[in-house]
Amino acid sequence: MGDVAGRQARSAVSGVAADLACDWHTVNDAVMLFGKLLIDDPAHYGTVESVGLDETLYKRDGPFRTPCWSTQIVDVARGQLLDVVASREVSPACAWFAQRPQARRDGGGWATLDRSAAYRVVFDMMLPTRGLSR
Repeated sequence: MGDVAGRQARSAVSGVAADLACDWHTVNDAVMLFGKLLIDDPAHYGTVESVGLDETLYKRDGPFRTPCWSTQIVDVARGQLLDVVASREVSPACAWFAQRPQARRDGGGWATLDRSAAYRVVFDMMLPTRGLSR
């Protein structure tokens, strides 16, 4: 999660916890539980006509400050974040698309990506019927 989004999420959880006079972890556990149910509901974002992938460097870890990346999967037409998957490698993004119904992946529309060769592979494997826009 990006620094700004991470601060906003922590701030929002902290605010709710303060309002309810309870622990931050209690509120965060509820957000995670109910948020996962919403994310896993295939109807929560409807038909996606244009999907995009982009990576974000969200932290540098360890003594050698190893970069840690995530991939954002977005509905480009609506400007809606669909999900965030670990890394910017092919496998996690392909796994995300594989969890969607085939009819949804075969639907019309288009896909867009940056110059990432990995994302090109994801689209070629998982969304072969969509035209790519660069």
